Amino acid sequence: MVERRRVDLTVRAGSGDTVLVRASNDQIVDHYGTVITTEALMRDWWQGYAQHRTVSLQHNLPELRGIEGRPNVGRATRVDFAPQLEVEIKVLDPQVMELVRSGKIGSASLEFVPLETERRAYAGADQAEVYHRLSPEPEHTGLSLVDVPGVPGA
Repeated sequence: MVERRRVDLTVRAGSGDTVLVRASNDQIVDHYGTVITTEALMRDWWQGYAQHRTVSLQHNLPELRGIEGRPNVGRATRVDFAPQLEVEIKVLDPQVMELVRSGKIGSASLEFVPLETERRAYAGADQAEVYHRLSPEPEHTGLSLVDVPGVPGA
């Protein structure tokens, strides 16, 4: 069974039909608090994601917020891993861009499948759980805009 994990990202509207999504700090962690090394993202996640670069719209609360999920609402045009994860997205769907501008879409999610973890010193912690190998399969990598805030204080 494939166990998908995610990293919550903030969304910032850019100019025109472009948005930026980024990790909230210099340390990239999943929703369980496990650190993901930049090397694993660059080597494994990016290898799979680069094959499609598409962005979907996920709907976590469609009955309350009236937002329906859709595939392929955007395309990643730039991915930067330093000093923090940042992805520039060209939004292809004008309705989705309006949802971003109005604040109804305020977060994003990077999806991945971990293959290996290890415990090691990381960013000042003596023993942190660290993902250092991710699945590079395109169907195991993803990037979505999400209709509820995913990062505290986003």
